Order: sequence, then C-alpha cells, then structure tokens
Amino acid sequence: MAFIYILNKVLLHLFMGGAQDKNHNEDFAITSLVTNMQMNINRMVMCNEF
Repeated sequence: MAFIYILNKVLLHLFMGGAQDKNHNEDFAITSLVTNMQMNINRMVMCNEF
C-alpha cells in the first residue's frame, strides 16, 4: 500500500513539474491524466484492501 501511495505522489510531482513549462491546455490535459491515474490506483488499493 505504501509503495503505491509513494509512486502516486512521485508521478504527480513529475507530471505537474513538467507541465509548468507548457501552455494551459496541456497543463489541464496532464492534470486530468494524473487525476484519472490516481482514481484508478485508489480503486485498485481499495479492492485489494477489502
């Protein structure tokens, strides 16, 4: 669980850090991608937990 949580945070920082140099539309697309990834990871974590 902790590994997935840390991986989640690292991905978020990588994507958000890279997005700052680009325009707003790409920034929004990357944010959406990360959010979807986080939701999928959270769903997997919950399914494994319970």
